[in-house]
Amino acid sequence: MMMNQTPIVQFHTAVGFALGLGLALASTSTSNLVLKLASKRFRESTFASSRASSSIFTSVVSQHEIPYLSRSS
Repeated sequence: MMMNQTPIVQFHTAVGFALGLGLALASTSTSNLVLKLASKRFRESTFASSRASSSIFTSVVSQHEIPYLSRSS
């Protein structure tokens, strides 16, 4: 009786292993995709905030006379 079930057990083991491996690969690729999107958003927001702070700095500098910047050589 045990010998008759062995191929079925082997088949179920193989199917379970394949499903487990596929799930692991899918979750890995999904998490990599999520990380890529998150890092892209972070880079875009960081660039936008640095550009905004740069324009604020430029407007502050242009409002105030700074002798070594306004000196003509």
